[in-house]
Amino acid sequence: MFGQFLKLREAQKAFRDGCYHDALRMAEDPDIAEHLKAIALRAACLEALGKEARALEDRGELTLAVAEIKNIAAHEATPEADDRASALVERKKDRDQLSERVRARLFRAKLDVGRGDLLSARQVIEAIDRETRSDEMEELLREIDKRTKGATTLVEKAKKICGKDPATAERYLLDAEKQHPRAEGLIEGFRELSHSRVKHLVSSKVGDPAVLSFLMEWALFKRRHLDGVRSDLDADEKQLRKFVQKKISKHLEDGKLTQAERLLERLADSIGLDSDLAAIEAGILSLESGKNRLAQGDFSGASADLKNALAQLSKKVGMIATLEKELKTKRKEIDPLFAQAEACLRRGDLAQAKGQLLDVLNQLPGHVGSLRLLEIVNERLGKKAKVLVEVRALMDRRRLDSARRLLEDLFADGGDTHEISILMKEIEVLEKAGDGAPGPKWSLDVATMATHTAAEMKRCDDAGHGPLSQCWLLSVEEHGEHMVFESDTLVFGNAVAQSADILVLANLASRHATLTRKTSFHGGVAFRLEALGGKEMVVNGEKLSTHDLKSGDEVRLGRDFRFRFNQPNERSKAAVLELISGHDVMGARHVILMPPVGRAGSIRVGPFD
Repeated sequence: MFGQFLKLREAQKAFRDGCYHDALRMAEDPDIAEHLKAIALRAACLEALGKEARALEDRGELTLAVAEIKNIAAHEATPEADDRASALVERKKDRDQLSERVRARLFRAKLDVGRGDLLSARQVIEAIDRETRSDEMEELLREIDKRTKGATTLVEKAKKICGKDPATAERYLLDAEKQHPRAEGLIEGFRELSHSRVKHLVSSKVGDPAVLSFLMEWALFKRRHLDGVRSDLDADEKQLRKFVQKKISKHLEDGKLTQAERLLERLADSIGLDSDLAAIEAGILSLESGKNRLAQGDFSGASADLKNALAQLSKKVGMIATLEKELKTKRKEIDPLFAQAEACLRRGDLAQAKGQLLDVLNQLPGHVGSLRLLEIVNERLGKKAKVLVEVRALMDRRRLDSARRLLEDLFADGGDTHEISILMKEIEVLEKAGDGAPGPKWSLDVATMATHTAAEMKRCDDAGHGPLSQCWLLSVEEHGEHMVFESDTLVFGNAVAQSADILVLANLASRHATLTRKTSFHGGVAFRLEALGGKEMVVNGEKLSTHDLKSGDEVRLGRDFRFRFNQPNERSKAAVLELISGHDVMGARHVILMPPVGRAGSIRVGPFD
């Protein structure tokens, strides 16, 4: 009995604490279930649980309400409870479907706001009943109203100052566009802004950079803000074309073809060209083509292009008159030179032809015909040089018939008749000398040349010809052969005349120039080159009669004999002449100048370590 009393008190306490499920479970305990107080307590718990289920239903917590009703039915199953639970389940299903639609509309509204389409977002939200809208939807509506009002205010401010301050007005309109891209009056604001910008550009004095920048921005401006309303911009673009056309015409009158082309190209990309500007474009193309053809020596084509340019452009374009004048001058100067070069090439005078062609290219570097003929001349000169090298080699080996045949073939191909005649004379001299007789002095073995006595050299000098110095051959492995002269004075001359120290088979006088070594205590060593009797001497491209050589100087004697002067240092008494024209001195391509130190024969030096 006492145990039943305790269980009953615990169940009552749980009921008073609001733990109706625990109280109901305790009241249904088999030990006290038949007790009258337990039965009353059970009924009170079921009634309290029913009230909680109705409260949950009123708050919209249908899932918890259904759960409570099912718990009550588990303790006391009635048809009313089952019907009530089924109704709540259907109600919850309808509410969930409505909630999904609302959430989808809210998501769509947020996307529209993100894209700046505030009108569409408002329409989506207002399509939902006020009772069904969530707090988030109401907050979004308030944000849309705020942004719409702010954009409208900015548009009105921009319109007020558009005529006076286009830059500030544009900033206001761009801010309004960010807040509401479809704000009321925004398109009209951008239209007024375009009118104002064109007006300010045309009325102000601006340079080409500002105009080019404006044209590029104009194309972007139209594409971003005024797409689809181009008809309202026709008047502005017409005014803009006239303004740019005046600048282009001014550039053409001043001869600034590049600036005119740049403006025209940018204008075509931004707003297109009208008929007048298209004619100017064609005229500029003809003018550019005529200029290029003039540089290439196509005088007939250049004349035709300039006539077309004159027909398309105004006669005030000073560049056309300048080019026409230049065309007449160049044609008068270049055509005779080019004709002479062609004539020299036909008769085989390659050196003269090359000189004429270089004169043409100095005046007109892009002359296509001269460049083409120069390639032919250089090719023939290279072939000639190879043949002459082979001829000299055959002469050194005394194969005179083969050398003569090569010279005859070269003459038939249009070779230099002067040089060929010199070599023919040398072959005749060698043939007269015969195999057993000693050859001319320049053809003797270098060891024999080194044995000339001072008396013999003095006799030659007194007679006005002949070598003045001792010479010997220095052969260095992997570095070729060097002709060494021991003397303070050397004479350059033609090998046929036999009256000089450095004998060269070239177009030189018998005694063409002298090279003298001078030594002083303060000035060191100097090598002075002096032309004899006004003979031709060119140092580093400049015609001179006397010159103190410095290391690296390039010298040309006569028409084609050239060498480079090298001195190890400014106090060195020795110097090296590097023959760079293809000639040689007794088969050597290098000449070493040394002070007299005694007689020597041919020596050979081993490889350098």
